[in-house]
Amino acid sequence: DILGDKDGKLTSALSQLIGTKTKIENFELSYNSEKFDKRIFNISARGIVQVEKNGNNYENGEEILIIIEDITIRKQAEETLRRFNEELEQKVKERTEELSKKIKEIEAQRIVTVNISNDLEKTNAKLLKEVYERKSAEKELKKRLHELEIFYDATLGREGRIIELKHQVNELLVQLGKEKEYNV
Repeated sequence: DILGDKDGKLTSALSQLIGTKTKIENFELSYNSEKFDKRIFNISARGIVQVEKNGNNYENGEEILIIIEDITIRKQAEETLRRFNEELEQKVKERTEELSKKIKEIEAQRIVTVNISNDLEKTNAKLLKEVYERKSAEKELKKRLHELEIFYDATLGREGRIIELKHQVNELLVQLGKEKEYNV
């Protein structure tokens, strides 16, 4: 009972070694002691034949060689490592979820930005077309205004000549003793 084999597993396994060539390897046993905290042992055992000389005779006896290694610190380190791995996996999972969410948000913003950009391009194209149309209209209006100015100048010059001719006709009529025909 030195190893605290309360469930009898170790005793049973060791009993089966007697008279066989079987080995026990890496049998882990947790042990609680009044002097120490919980300890974990790795036990390896095998049966050995011992030959003893008893006078002139040799006697064969069988014993069990038991190797006990305290692996408490290693097991604690493994448990700590396991917990750290679980925490790390959880943090990786959480960070991956955060990044996935962020990527979705960025993609949604990108789509909005692309839509706004497309709308701006369409609006810009419409404005450029309108500017072009207005400049074309302005050019056409200037051309027509110039034509009207030429026509006005031509008409005004002709009107002036007609008035002058009317004056001359009136003068000739007065000289002939007739009444003026035009009121100018």
